[in-house]
Amino acid sequence: MFKYLCLFLFLIMPSVANASSGDRLDVCSYYATKSEKKHEIKSHLLEAIAQVESGKWNETLQKKTPWPWTINYGGIGKSFESKQEAIKEVKRLRAKGVESIDVGCMQINLKYHPDAFASLDEAFDPLRNTDYAGKFVKNLYDVHKDWLKASMYYHSALPSKAEIYKSKIVSTFNDIYLKAKASIDKATLANAEKLEKHDEDVVATAEFANNWRKKKLAEYKAKKSLNNKHADL
Repeated sequence: MFKYLCLFLFLIMPSVANASSGDRLDVCSYYATKSEKKHEIKSHLLEAIAQVESGKWNETLQKKTPWPWTINYGGIGKSFESKQEAIKEVKRLRAKGVESIDVGCMQINLKYHPDAFASLDEAFDPLRNTDYAGKFVKNLYDVHKDWLKASMYYHSALPSKAEIYKSKIVSTFNDIYLKAKASIDKATLANAEKLEKHDEDVVATAEFANNWRKKKLAEYKAKKSLNNKHADL
């Protein structure tokens, strides 16, 4: 039942802006969000794909995030501390005759997408990697007219593998969406509280001004009354 609820949420959820998309410590998510907007892809979908493909624990952010210096070959995933280390490993594998290697934020396969990048340096560039993935997902959507199917076929055209991938994407997408929504709701509440405080300050200022005006008017009338008494004498 929960499985179908998650799938239903994936299909009906509206877009929610990612409040932390500018955080460069999560560079893959940042550029995935940019690519979503550029290629008119369902919000958070590329971000979810990136997290499923290259996600690892981010000690600085204290959460799982996609990692740009990630490779996978033969089902073995490895992440490195730098682009240079990742490129060095891909070159070593190629020298051994390994052709099918997934690279970068979005784990683009170098064998099945031979013309995707001009160089390994470009392949591991988060901007170019997510941009190519965005174009690929958009093309799949244009064929299947369904974002979930597009994400499934992004991983594999084999139905058995695509089905396994579907559950991962739906679960990850829902998690990202709900966290983004909670962040937006929290910011909205904070803004509402600021506006309420501002309104209270305005009312208090108006009351102070009104009381001050009444006080000065009373002083003026008292002084005028006293002057009139003096004139009568």
